[in-house]
Amino acid sequence: MLDSPGCRTFLSVLTTIGTGVASGAFITEITTPNGLSWATSFNKLSFYALVIMAIIIYVFQRALYYREIEIEKFKDIEYCRAYIRAKCLPAAAQMYEDKIRSGDIGELKKAMDEVNKVLK
Repeated sequence: MLDSPGCRTFLSVLTTIGTGVASGAFITEITTPNGLSWATSFNKLSFYALVIMAIIIYVFQRALYYREIEIEKFKDIEYCRAYIRAKCLPAAAQMYEDKIRSGDIGELKKAMDEVNKVLK
C-alpha cells in the first residue's frame, strides 16, 4: 500500500472525508439546547469513530515516515556501498562457493569487477 501513490492518495482522501463526517456527527450528537454537552462525549459512537480515525491516520503516517527515512538513506553513497556489501556480497559468495573451491574463478572475477565498478 505504501508503494502505490494511488493507494496512498485514496487512503488520505478516505481518512479526511471520514474524519470530517465523524466530526460533524460528533458535534451534532453532543449539541443540546444549552450548548455542547462534553460530559456525554464518551457515550457517543461518533467519538469512537474519531478515535479510530486518529489511530488509522497515525499508523499510516508513521509507516510513511519510516518508509521515507529508508528511501532517504539511499541518497548517501556510503550507505549504498555498505548496503551492497552487506546484502549482495554474501549472496554472491554463497552462489560462487562451489566454483571458488574448484578453482574456477573466471565468472566470479567478472562479477567482482562489476561490484568494484559500482562501489567506486
